[in-house]
Amino acid sequence: MTEPQLEQSKDMAEPFVNQSSYDDYKNNTEELSRGHLFPSCHAPDESTANSTFTLTNIVPQYKSFNTGSWNIMEKNTTKLMDKNCQGPAFVLTGAVPSSERKLKGRVNIPTKMWTAFCCLGRNNKCFSKAHWADNINDGTRTIETKELKDLEQMLKNTSDWGNVQLFKNNCHLKKM
Repeated sequence: MTEPQLEQSKDMAEPFVNQSSYDDYKNNTEELSRGHLFPSCHAPDESTANSTFTLTNIVPQYKSFNTGSWNIMEKNTTKLMDKNCQGPAFVLTGAVPSSERKLKGRVNIPTKMWTAFCCLGRNNKCFSKAHWADNINDGTRTIETKELKDLEQMLKNTSDWGNVQLFKNNCHLKKM
């Protein structure tokens, strides 16, 4: 789905200016698919899951990465949160943009995908984990579970963002 509030009504034959469109992904030669940032498998209900299917929640991912290793990691992350979190988990997902690669000259193809979560653990202490991987045709390689601080360091090293702190107080939660 597109976000109608981002575009003035216009002739649908023209490309969107402020968001990608289905046509950007159609018939691409690089075997790229529409990969979720916030995955529908993390949604707590059907309505929220349906809301994840917007093109503003999508980045180009190589098909084998999106349906293989990244998909497996998303499902394993859900299990990790279910096992170790009491109450809700806060999840952030992002992409490291490419400096030059664009799908059909319009949509940035990220070099890496990353995700992290933070929750109150079963021991009443903060529990957080992170994952990241190169956005490449890779089949089903294993994406290792790592520490939040390691993801923040990787983001600092691969971007010009400076110091990165993904969660307030570095995910030091207090019991609610």
